[in-house]
Amino acid sequence: MKKYSKEELVDITTRINIIQRFIYRFKKQNGREPTIDEISNILQEPIERINEINQILKELEEQDKILENKLKLESINHSKNDIINARKKRKSNKNIQDIKNNKL
Repeated sequence: MKKYSKEELVDITTRINIIQRFIYRFKKQNGREPTIDEISNILQEPIERINEINQILKELEEQDKILENKLKLESINHSKNDIINARKKRKSNKNIQDIKNNKL
């Protein structure tokens, strides 16, 4: 993904929000998604700019999915480690209890 300056990121974020609000309203009024041409004409943005913003959104969504999957895997691994540790603890507690019972 291309590196953007803070000013560019603010501009991109603003444009993304404008486009998403427009798409939401358009869908509500027309029952369908607007075409790139419709977005370009109504928002008076060049088609290339709309395509660039769409590409940025796709890249961000892909990064979100990758991060989400990574967090799920970490959570699963963490859960597995918790289960293993709990089993070890249970076994060691049982052994200590057995020793106590034998001494009594």
